[in-house]
Amino acid sequence: MSATRPIWRKRKYVDRFASIPGVHITISYWSLLQPLIHGNIADNLVFRLLLDMYLCLLAHMDYTQFDFNSDVNFYEIFVELYEPRPFTPPKGTVDDRDIERMLWDLRQRLLHRQPYYVEKTGLTAETLIREMKDFLVSRGAEEWWVDYIVTLLAQVAGKMMALCVVGLATVGTARVAPPTYEVYLPPRFEEKIDVENVYVLESPVGIARVGYARVIKKPGSLEPEVMEVWWSRVDEHLKRQSTIASSPEYVFYPRVFFWQRVPRLHLKGGHHQIMLQNITNIVKRVCDKHGIIGPARTTYQNFALELKYKDYPGHEKETWWRRLMTPEEVIEKYVKRGCEKAILEEIRTLLGV
Repeated sequence: MSATRPIWRKRKYVDRFASIPGVHITISYWSLLQPLIHGNIADNLVFRLLLDMYLCLLAHMDYTQFDFNSDVNFYEIFVELYEPRPFTPPKGTVDDRDIERMLWDLRQRLLHRQPYYVEKTGLTAETLIREMKDFLVSRGAEEWWVDYIVTLLAQVAGKMMALCVVGLATVGTARVAPPTYEVYLPPRFEEKIDVENVYVLESPVGIARVGYARVIKKPGSLEPEVMEVWWSRVDEHLKRQSTIASSPEYVFYPRVFFWQRVPRLHLKGGHHQIMLQNITNIVKRVCDKHGIIGPARTTYQNFALELKYKDYPGHEKETWWRRLMTPEEVIEKYVKRGCEKAILEEIRTLLGV
């Protein structure tokens, strides 16, 4: 954490991202990462499709509220028809869209991608899950149901780590499907069980809950129409990270995308750079005043950023659920992470939140 003049940070940002020369240099490097980016895109779409399928069919959530798969009727996703269940899960007052976003946000922090593995374990994973559980329970959800949907996230992660979904595997990252796959169980992701890998959807003993499990009929194959929707979505996202024909040569699409937005990036992006540096400077002064050293300074920095930006609708929709938290709840969250409440309140006052 270093204090500097906000305008200097903006100038660095403009030089790298918000000017024609900056876009040219940055995107030239970006274009070299296309194989990695394409693999991440496909894997993300597979993971999100499976997660939404499990939440709909096994946790009774409303798929029409989801951000990315609201047009896929999960009740008709298989050749066999699965009837909707006639009751509402004990999920409290938070709508299904925000719960799904919370799980995707949790996934981003718990798992490493390409290759997939559980990155956060032990007390760290338990803390992240506890924070999510405390929030949902405070809004009326039942604890066992929150535990269940986190376990479903872990089950989908197990399938992705094995890369074993026939019809959804991606070239370059897929491997032959094993007969079983390992599911690391929350909250610490240290204990694991083996799940038989037979269908796209499984409801195994040890994970299924009474009233929520489904008897899976063979073959459990995906409807061709569903696959066409999914693959068209993959193609759409890949085109945004690929070269496009432009007479007389080929042009990397993100280069064109950013060229068109240079004025907006200069104005709006530059404004955020000034805000971010002001926040950093405020936190540095407070930490210096109270003699806070080491990694604890980063925790206070994270608190300030989360508090200031929790209502900002950035491009990562999985973080939009944080607008539901009150400033007091954000403070309490960081008190449980070891911060001093009086210092958090001082930072809040200086931020004007």
